[in-house]
Amino acid sequence: MPAILASKEGLRVACALFNLLEAKDRKAVVKSLPVAEMATNKMAHLFLIHVANNLDDTQLTKKKVLHDVLVKIDDNIEDPCF
Repeated sequence: MPAILASKEGLRVACALFNLLEAKDRKAVVKSLPVAEMATNKMAHLFLIHVANNLDDTQLTKKKVLHDVLVKIDDNIEDPCF
């Protein structure tokens, strides 16, 4: 996944593939994502936004994606480059 999310074209491919997955497979993908690393990546954070917008399981979105991003923000709030 990190290699795909290194460019805009790869981001488009990843978003399209995510849209094609069944709900059960989408949940498996979300559970396996390194959300903390992706939140600070130049392109990968856009995939996280796409996932949050298109995942039909709001509890999983809140627990896995949003919680991990908010923890990362709290840890780096004092960093001016963040």
